[in-house]
Amino acid sequence: PWASQNLPYSYDIHEDGSDDLTYSDVQTEHEESFSEWTTPCCSSFDGEYNSKTSDKPVAGTTYGNTQNNIVYFEETDWPQALGDADTTYAVTQSTYKSSETVDADLFYNGVKWTWTTNGSFNGNNADLQSVATHEIGHVAGLGHSSQSTATMYPTATSSDIQTTELDDWKGICSIYSGTC
Repeated sequence: PWASQNLPYSYDIHEDGSDDLTYSDVQTEHEESFSEWTTPCCSSFDGEYNSKTSDKPVAGTTYGNTQNNIVYFEETDWPQALGDADTTYAVTQSTYKSSETVDADLFYNGVKWTWTTNGSFNGNNADLQSVATHEIGHVAGLGHSSQSTATMYPTATSSDIQTTELDDWKGICSIYSGTC
């Protein structure tokens, strides 16, 4: 988990954004996804957009305490280190110092998937808010859930995961307890 002094999680979006969406759409979808993790009053986890960046994260590496959290769309060559290009929507790559998260980059697979904002998961279309909400759960330190209705369930087939569910709330509140 993130230390309280490192919250809210501050992130940059790579200047190239996505080939499929406007930069503004990418930013808005991430803001909506972060707001889902603040829905339960018992959660103190939050994120905020910082800036546009030309920095690119490098797949399969860790940097130590960089505090440069980047949202990046890989559009030409999905790195093998991040999993199978045909089945992976996105990957959160986190760096830890002792037991605290100090960096978390989000890689979105634009090689295989066409990113949308309409909740669609048909053909090669993937809904950005749904996938971002799931990946931000990983940024917060959550693993996969066995509850098929949870945002943190390991597979996505519908826009149902745009919103967090009770199982997700229990997880986020157990790590980042706030006051209701």
